[in-house]
Amino acid sequence: MSRPAVLLGLLLLPLAAGPGLAAPPSGYFFQVQVGGHLLMQDSGLVPAGIPDSSESPGGLAMAFSVMKRTGERFCWGAGLSFEGNQVDVGPDLGRAGVQTFGVVPLRVTGQLEYWLRRDDPAAPRAIPYLWAAAGWTLDGVGTEIEWSPHPPPGAPAGLTLDDSPALGVGIGLHAPSAGSARFSAELSLQWDRGDYTLFLADAPDRHGRFNLSGVYLLIGCTIG
Repeated sequence: MSRPAVLLGLLLLPLAAGPGLAAPPSGYFFQVQVGGHLLMQDSGLVPAGIPDSSESPGGLAMAFSVMKRTGERFCWGAGLSFEGNQVDVGPDLGRAGVQTFGVVPLRVTGQLEYWLRRDDPAAPRAIPYLWAAAGWTLDGVGTEIEWSPHPPPGAPAGLTLDDSPALGVGIGLHAPSAGSARFSAELSLQWDRGDYTLFLADAPDRHGRFNLSGVYLLIGCTIG
């Protein structure tokens, strides 16, 4: 199946509910979250034997989701999230410095929430929940230094990461509702592994495995 077909199917997931799944209370809600992530290990994107190389341990993260309540405790829907990572690959080229690659995984997922406490509009209270997601990660890479017409020998000229499956599990807490809005906090583990290729000028390409899996802490606002 093509990548556009997979992404379209994931994004339309909340609209695919059959009539047998509908049970009160039900309805859609939209969630925006911001925070950060921390890698649980080295990314693997810094090859051995290349001097003046380093990587960031984490970065900023943001997530959007559309969810549908089904019954009193279950919610399901679709989400879109991304975060920033940075890798500096040597050697140091003097005035130009080292090459910096910005790596931005974009995840498109189907998501499930299970509320550990029933929501009672007559007596609003915090609701802890379990969270799980599965889908696909599109790994984008940006390059800071652009050489013209050609990079010097041995200089990192490009980096590509294969797209990969996206998996995540976590726990969260919805604060007591205030009208149609409530704040939330979420702690999760996200899985992102695959193959990469580092292109070096006038030198053999480097191939390896990357691991951008990490811990994510997000806070946000839910409307609906």
